[in-house]
Amino acid sequence: MADLIQISYSDLGAYHQCARRYYYEKRLRMGTLPELATTAVKRGTLMHTLLEGAEGGVLDESQARVLFAREQVVDPREQEALRDAAQRVLDSPVYAEVSAGADIRRERQFYLALRDPVGPVRFLKGYIDIQGTRPDGSLLILDYKSGTRAEAQASDYEDQARCYALVGLADGHPSVEVRFIRPEVTGDGGAAQVFALGPYTSDDSASIEASLVSAIHDMERTGPDSPTAADAFICNGCPVPAAGCPISRD
Repeated sequence: MADLIQISYSDLGAYHQCARRYYYEKRLRMGTLPELATTAVKRGTLMHTLLEGAEGGVLDESQARVLFAREQVVDPREQEALRDAAQRVLDSPVYAEVSAGADIRRERQFYLALRDPVGPVRFLKGYIDIQGTRPDGSLLILDYKSGTRAEAQASDYEDQARCYALVGLADGHPSVEVRFIRPEVTGDGGAAQVFALGPYTSDDSASIEASLVSAIHDMERTGPDSPTAADAFICNGCPVPAAGCPISRD
């Protein structure tokens, strides 16, 4: 099977969740069709679009109406839930903090070269929802996460945080902090759940890059007998044939 020349943090996360599913879904391309994306994925995409169009902490209602019509979101309760989730992000202290920074960048696309001492140059690709530079030059990155899964924890986002940190450190920032906000999960006072990872510093760059390259090598060695993960959430919608997995997904 061909070398992995480019990966995303979602590829890396999928591999660490279940290597066998990663092999079938990502390497053999046995995933679902784009139009059959889950409700959670569609909801997350819609929320991101609403946030992109917000100005001064306020949603663009005309944009929201056009978006809902185009995506056929006709249930008023679903529309209101999406508006509420997006507004909780805009009202959060972490959004205010990142927005107060310098050199604000939204929906930033990145493509970062990774040095592989025993193979071809690899590339890390992805998007950063919003980032801002603090007065001391450090970088704050905020990522929006849809979904209501109660069992989620900070460690679930460590792969993504380390990828983001490597990008920010490569830009020359002395340190990078990454926060993930889950507006559909609220605590006391209705505040959205936030997970903070870092700060990562230049001392971490070499180890992050080496661990990514090592993971890529492991990902290239996956196959039909790779380890599996016994987790109902991860197994949901898995394309691995029943005969090829010892875990029942009935």
